[in-house]
Amino acid sequence: SPSGFGENKVLSCADAVAKAIQSHMAANGYETVRQKVALVKGACPDCGGVVEHEGGCMVCRVCGYSECA
Repeated sequence: SPSGFGENKVLSCADAVAKAIQSHMAANGYETVRQKVALVKGACPDCGGVVEHEGGCMVCRVCGYSECA
């Protein structure tokens, strides 16, 4: 069951482990890096929506993201 309040709220055991790792990395000078999702998986790297091939480009209909080949 959830524990805590606000941004410190822990939703599951996996969430607790992820928060502990993130806290440890931040305390030791590691930067959080957001990796883009590969377009071959069909997910928009900006919003996670479905990307479609259109005119040589991968286009997201949700947010308008476009990456031309």
